[in-house]
Amino acid sequence: MKVKLDDIYGLLHSTEYCKEPRSLAEIAEHLGLSDRYKMKKKYIDPLLDRYLEMMLLETPNSPAQRYVLTEEGRGMVFE
Repeated sequence: MKVKLDDIYGLLHSTEYCKEPRSLAEIAEHLGLSDRYKMKKKYIDPLLDRYLEMMLLETPNSPAQRYVLTEEGRGMVFE
């Protein structure tokens, strides 16, 4: 099954999973993806700034990094 970016965002949004800050490991587990680094590059990075934001802006590669939906991300509606 091929996963599309819209599918990933839709799942994160519809479940409000990223309403609370989440780590890459937590997001990968929630989405059922095993390689969190590939997931970040393919799915998380394209959503950054507009729909998702990093909690630790000054240290983007920190192991403590968490991601949360932006205001615009929370306002999107998927049918």
